[in-house]
Amino acid sequence: MPEVHDMNNSGSHREELTWLSQYYTSSKTSGGSEAALPADGPAPADLFAATPGEKYDVTGQVGAGGMKLVQRAHDRNADRDVALAMLRKDAPRSSQERRFLREARITAALEHPNIVPVHEIGLDAGKRPYFTMKLLGGENLHDILQHLNAGESSYLKQYPPSRRLEIFQNVCHAMAFAHSRGVVHLDLKPANIQVGSFGEVLVLDWGLAKILDGSTVQLPDLLREVPVEGAVRGTPGYMAPEQERGDFPALDRCTDIFALGGTESFGNRQVVATQGTAGFDGGRCEGNGTGTA
Repeated sequence: MPEVHDMNNSGSHREELTWLSQYYTSSKTSGGSEAALPADGPAPADLFAATPGEKYDVTGQVGAGGMKLVQRAHDRNADRDVALAMLRKDAPRSSQERRFLREARITAALEHPNIVPVHEIGLDAGKRPYFTMKLLGGENLHDILQHLNAGESSYLKQYPPSRRLEIFQNVCHAMAFAHSRGVVHLDLKPANIQVGSFGEVLVLDWGLAKILDGSTVQLPDLLREVPVEGAVRGTPGYMAPEQERGDFPALDRCTDIFALGGTESFGNRQVVATQGTAGFDGGRCEGNGTGTA
C-alpha cells in the first residue's frame, strides 16, 4: 500500500513542498511584470490590426471554386498562416453572399478533429464577407489515389491498405459527428478529404450541406436554404439516387452514407466511381430527419 503523507504535519508539509519545487519554475520575473516591459513601448492594443486589410497579408493562392477564392494569408495578430476564403469579384453579391456565409457558419458550428476548423468570419473594408480556416498541408485523397493507381512506390509505401482504412475511419468519425448535429454534407468525395502532412484527416467544403429538422445548428432566416424543385447538386458518381433526382426533401444521413460507400470503394481501388448510379438497386438505410434548411 503506498505511503500516505500527513499534510497536517508542518515538517512533512515543508518536506513535500521542497520536493515539489524542483519540478516548477516561477513564470514571473524577479523584478516584477512591469520591469519586463519597456515603459515607453506601444500599448498592447496598438499591436493588433483593426481591419482585415491590415490584419491579413495575402501571400498566394490555395484554390478557387465556383463562387469563392481561397488564398494563403498571414494573420498578423495571431502570427500564423491561414486560408482566407473570399467571394470571387465576379460573383453576384446578393445570392452568393448568403451561400458563402451559410457555408462559413455551418463549418464553424461543426467543431471536430476531422472537420476543417474556421477561425474567423467577418467583412472586409468593402463590406464583402470573408472567413479564415486552418491552412492545410498535404494532399487531398483524390490526388493520393491517383498516385496509388499509377503504382508510384513512395505512395504505395506511405499509404498501405491499413493506412487507407484509417483515413476512411477518420472520415466516418467526421460524418458521424455532423450527423449527430443534424447536418448532412451532400458532396462527400475524395477531392473533399484532405490528408495533412502529419497524418491529419479533414473533411472540407460544406457548401452543399443541408440542416435537418431538429438540428442543433441554428441559422438565421436569411441563411436558410430554399430548395429549388428538381435542382440537382453534387458530384456524379457519388450521388445517391434521391440526390440525382433532385429530391431535396428526401436528402438525409443515408445520402451521405451512400457517398461514403463510393469513397471507400474508390479508395480501395475495387470499384472506381463512374458517371451516374442508375444500376444501383441496394437497400436504404433508415434516415431520421429531413428538413429544408
